[in-house]
Amino acid sequence: MGPSSYPNPSKTTGAAEIFFPITEANFRDMQHKLNAADWYEEYHDSSQLINRLKNAADDAAHLVVTRVEFIQRRASPRHEFLVVFYKDVNSPGCQGHVIIERTRLDYARDKIDREHITDIEPEDEDERGGPLSSGTPASSSGWTLDFSRIASSLSHSSSSSSESLSSSSRKQWADDTLRVSYTNNYVDFTKKGCKLLAELDFTNPSTARDTSTRDSHGVSVSMGEILVITSLVHRRAPRYQLRHSQCYYYARMIWHLINAIAGERVEIKQKKKRHFKLFYIVKREMQKKVEEDAPGLSAEFEKDWKQFKDAVECRRKELDHPRLVAEIQREQALKEREVASLERDRALREVARLESELAAIRSPQSQAY
Repeated sequence: MGPSSYPNPSKTTGAAEIFFPITEANFRDMQHKLNAADWYEEYHDSSQLINRLKNAADDAAHLVVTRVEFIQRRASPRHEFLVVFYKDVNSPGCQGHVIIERTRLDYARDKIDREHITDIEPEDEDERGGPLSSGTPASSSGWTLDFSRIASSLSHSSSSSSESLSSSSRKQWADDTLRVSYTNNYVDFTKKGCKLLAELDFTNPSTARDTSTRDSHGVSVSMGEILVITSLVHRRAPRYQLRHSQCYYYARMIWHLINAIAGERVEIKQKKKRHFKLFYIVKREMQKKVEEDAPGLSAEFEKDWKQFKDAVECRRKELDHPRLVAEIQREQALKEREVASLERDRALREVARLESELAAIRSPQSQAY
């Protein structure tokens, strides 16, 4: 795959370094990152990416979201994640996508295959089955979720009964990952054992959107907003909790916030199955928590977004200060040069006048007198 297969963003710093890690310009230097296993750059801390944008004085406003897909794995435990597509409005044809998902931090990354993503914990495996091996579909790995422990936790309201959900499960940090594609190519997850539960298409002119309340964000959702959202949701629920803050909560809360700032209300398809009844009890509990947390997070997002924009603007002024000082000094130097030029012209005219007078004095006629 040659350099022409990679994007050519309008900028080479700031957001471009994050969302276009390999470009036509740096392909030769970055091609060592490419391998057959994965074609994505992984980021595990959105707050660090936000700091990078702040330091670069870049709010990523030129990278606008074109489509968002809400994906669910068909195999149990039906891992859910988002795929966000975006484009550089200042560079025609420059586009990319990022996969946003939550897994367990201590669940080895080499056991999570992009084509067979799961959301399983080691202690949630059947004792008779081994851990999920790399590249093995969840439906054939020889294990099942131990829903009896989940049911025990859901059926009791006392604190002692909540302990039936393992303490290690409730205390583990979540691994919230942004996986940015190296190329413009996209693997259709619906052909890789997944199904599309919902979609937001911002390029469809028939989609009516109320943008009257989006004065602080503009017409489109930007990738800067996506980073602020993912950082906010992680900060609100940083731990992986099987009941309340697993991949379902993370993906659905982000989906809700994107809909809110875009003026949309696209619902996620809910289809009950006759098997794994307790799985849907967990999903119901999670959905309830999303609905409870959504108003607070929406208000907190507005605050975080304003702080981010203010920080970017402050940094922009800070970076522009040397340039502004240089421009002022240049203007002053030009004025001084103009004054010096006028003084020089006046001095030359004076010299010419004096030389004329001297020549007149030295003329033969003046000496005869």
